[in-house]
Amino acid sequence: MDAPIGGTPPVWNDDCQSPPGATDDGCVVGARLSRLTAAGDVMTGPEEVLIEDWCQQFPSHSIGTLDFGADGALYVSAGDGASFTFVDYGQNGFPARNPCNDPPTGIDGFQTPPTAEGGALRSQDLRTLADPVGYNGTILRVDPRPARRSRATRSTAAATRRTTASSPTGSATRSACALVPGAARCGSATSAGTTGKS
Repeated sequence: MDAPIGGTPPVWNDDCQSPPGATDDGCVVGARLSRLTAAGDVMTGPEEVLIEDWCQQFPSHSIGTLDFGADGALYVSAGDGASFTFVDYGQNGFPARNPCNDPPTGIDGFQTPPTAEGGALRSQDLRTLADPVGYNGTILRVDPRPARRSRATRSTAAATRRTTASSPTGSATRSACALVPGAARCGSATSAGTTGKS
């Protein structure tokens, strides 16, 4: 989506000029998973946004793949949205640092290791349980049953690229559940190549 989370596209028109510069300070965009109803090639109903929680600052490690598993669930992968040209922990941005609002400092806060949670560290969000769990750097399992649509199984993958039906999750080492406005978010760690349970 060519706009920050909650914004109205287009913002950049697929042209991130300097400043901020695609690989310098990044042009912040968001991603979302939506349900669309269509008849042939024509959309027949309104867009139903299921998840809108991926912030991407740089043109790498982006939103990934959609795939249906043998269990009927939808799997969606997403990268961390971090820089590929420098060690990114959320310290850059224009006009404000940390434009993805990563903890612990928030927008324009100065991120410093070891407490920084921005940039490439977004994919390691389960390591801190004091704040809401983000979906960057994850593979999510979206349950097809209407009563359970707000639940998603989260498995971390540092730079998620592609999923397959035979191996719908990446590797993870921790689990956490957190309640956020409007949705139950529950994560369950799994070992590589196995389906997580929630």
